[in-house]
Amino acid sequence: MKFMHSNPFSEVLEISIPAVAEMTAYTLMYIFDTMMIGNYGGNSALNAVGLSNEITASVINIFIVFGVAIGISSLVARRTGARTNNMADEYATLGFAMGITLAALISTVIFMKSYEILSITGAKDLVLINSILYIKIFSIAMFLIMTVNLINAILRGYGNTYTPFLVSIIVTSIKILLDVCFIFGKISPELGIEGAALASVISEFIGLVYLIYFINTRAKVKIRIKYLLRLKFKKCRDLIELSLPSTLEEAAYSISRLLGTFIVMYAGTTAFVANQIANTVELISIMPVMGFGTAATTKIGRASCRE
Repeated sequence: MKFMHSNPFSEVLEISIPAVAEMTAYTLMYIFDTMMIGNYGGNSALNAVGLSNEITASVINIFIVFGVAIGISSLVARRTGARTNNMADEYATLGFAMGITLAALISTVIFMKSYEILSITGAKDLVLINSILYIKIFSIAMFLIMTVNLINAILRGYGNTYTPFLVSIIVTSIKILLDVCFIFGKISPELGIEGAALASVISEFIGLVYLIYFINTRAKVKIRIKYLLRLKFKKCRDLIELSLPSTLEEAAYSISRLLGTFIVMYAGTTAFVANQIANTVELISIMPVMGFGTAATTKIGRASCRE
């Protein structure tokens, strides 16, 4: 499949439409997941899962999605634009290694310090207990989600947004199916919100397996171990210099939003559920902008180094 055309408008649409569709699929998954959890456990279960998801999503966005992944996409786009694919492979490998190390550290901290983290949010009693149960299992899914985003960043860097979209369809379909099975005990013991977390782990793992297969066999830019054996600190610095400002920018937005969520949490369960619904509507409204932003990052990065 060709990802680049002589017509810039066609190229932008080809890159942005799958990106928007990918975000739409994940948003619909979140909506259906929320509906099933609410149907199973009411406001208490919704609060527990919603609070946990707000925390984990903020961490993932700050450090990976709008952090390391931005650096990877930008540098891969520049190197492929300059037709130096070996350097694109090197930046992809170093960025992936940095990102997966950070992902492992974050997931471990979330798992080990779940009680301390959730206690300061205002969660109490049953909501606190359910949140801890959910987030400990979901911390494994967090690592998988961050790894998926790192590989997707490599693919988007050279203009491939179709494969991340395909993975989103795989993950979403399996997640919804397993939610029905695990939450309500259709083919297993009734697991409730723990079942929802387990469904996330399994679906993200399957999506990651497909991505690993794709990037090792069919991708234009690959992860190559040899670049880790002859590590170049200048290239690591390039990745950090590109990722750090984006990380700090997203941190300003996500932390303020998270603090707002904590304040709403103190206002009661009904207010918190209403806030989650509003956040979902907001996410839907910005999806087209994010899709075209992905296209712009790839196009500008490739054009800036094209000789």
